[in-house]
Amino acid sequence: MMRGISNSIVALILVIASVIITLVTVGFTFAILGSNSSSIQVTQVGSPIISGNEVVFTLKSTSSVKIVKVYVNYPNDTAVKILVNNQSTDLLSPGLNKVVAEFNFQIPQNAEIYVVTSNSEVIPLG
Repeated sequence: MMRGISNSIVALILVIASVIITLVTVGFTFAILGSNSSSIQVTQVGSPIISGNEVVFTLKSTSSVKIVKVYVNYPNDTAVKILVNNQSTDLLSPGLNKVVAEFNFQIPQNAEIYVVTSNSEVIPLG
């Protein structure tokens, strides 16, 4: 009789331990997934079009984020005017956004162009 009670207690302890381990594992998994899903991601869609002193490109954003600057080759060669979805704003909305960046100089066709967003993302256009 004592042996049956002893085996039952051991089985109960094992069940409780496995439930605790499962809850901890699920908690860590959701914490990791939650931190990734809350970060803002901005990606380029298609190729940029360079025309004279303007570059036109499309960005896809998972949330609202501000364009801090658009620059060509060097961080000092920044755009003087940015239009997002034909409006004089530098704020990307969730989804697709058409961006026009205007510079004070002719942009070479082989120029390296970068976009910096307020979440510290640097996106090379190419």
